[in-house]
Amino acid sequence: MGARVTTTGGTSGEPLVSGDSQPDDPTLEDFSPEAKQRFVRLRRWHARAHSNPITSLITKVIVTIVGAVLILAGIVMLIGPGQGILAIIAGLAVLATEYAWAERLLRRAQAKLHEAREKARAMDPRVRRRRIALITLACVAATAAVIGYLVVYDWPNIAVSSWNWVQSFSSLVPELPGM
Repeated sequence: MGARVTTTGGTSGEPLVSGDSQPDDPTLEDFSPEAKQRFVRLRRWHARAHSNPITSLITKVIVTIVGAVLILAGIVMLIGPGQGILAIIAGLAVLATEYAWAERLLRRAQAKLHEAREKARAMDPRVRRRRIALITLACVAATAAVIGYLVVYDWPNIAVSSWNWVQSFSSLVPELPGM
C-alpha cells in the first residue's frame, strides 16, 4: 500500500509518477477523505484527458505553458517583489503532472525546503534576531539611497528624459499625459 500510483502520459507512455516510493512519500491513506476524493477526481480527469491523442497533446502543451510561466514569474519575483520560491515550486508542481523530471526536481526542492526549515528551527534565537535586524537595516539603507538619488537628481526630470529617449526609437510610443 505504500507504493505510489503510476500512470503513463499520453502518446509517449512515460511514467508521470515514479513507482519507487521513498520512505517519506505520502500515500493516499495519509490524507483526509476530502483530499482523497479530490485526488481521485483529478486522477480520473487526467486519465480522461490523455485517453485521446489530441486532448493529450493539448493537455501537455497547456500544462507546459502554465508551468513555464509560473517558473519564469518565480525567477522574476526572486529579483523583484513577490514570493519567487513559491511560484517556482508551483510551476514545478504543475509540470510534475506531466513530466517525471519535474517531479524529481520538485522532490529535491521539497527536501531542501525541509532542510532549511529544520536549520532555521535549530538556529539560536539571538542569531536569528541579529540577521533579521541586519536585513531590515540593509533594506532601509537601500531605500534611503534610492530616495536620496531621486531627490538629488530630480526624479520627474529623469522620468521625462527617459521617456523621450524611448520615444526617439519609435513613433508608436505615446506622449506622456500633460507633456
